[in-house]
Amino acid sequence: MSVFIPQGPLIPSSVKFSSGEFTKDLKVDGNLYANLASRSYFTTAPTSYTVPSVIQPLDILNGIISAQGEIILTFPTATDLIAAIPGVYIGQTFDFFVANTGADTVWFAPGTGCTINNSSYLSDDGSSMNVPLKIRINTLTTYIVY
Repeated sequence: MSVFIPQGPLIPSSVKFSSGEFTKDLKVDGNLYANLASRSYFTTAPTSYTVPSVIQPLDILNGIISAQGEIILTFPTATDLIAAIPGVYIGQTFDFFVANTGADTVWFAPGTGCTINNSSYLSDDGSSMNVPLKIRINTLTTYIVY
């Protein structure tokens, strides 16, 4: 057995067997993550958005996305995001980062069932900036971005 520490903050650490299979019904920091063996959450590099797009749920679950240019990024619908989270429960929270790698402003728009509770844009002064965001599952049909 080996310990695997992923790139994203959704699962701070988990157990990985030498066969590469994750344990099922894994609890980390009090949160239950079920059926991990059937999903892949970790990438070696963040997905980069350079045109207006809907952020894909698995990109959020990977823990970091990058954006460049004067673009609008729309958060996924609550239905799509919640469907992508194994063992999701009301009140569950997780963090992710948005890296603005350009000198322009990245705007955020809510998808259906999403509420943005903080600033709806990420401005940059010309140098790279990583901004932590938090998502809270409010109901099984809504979530909040802080």
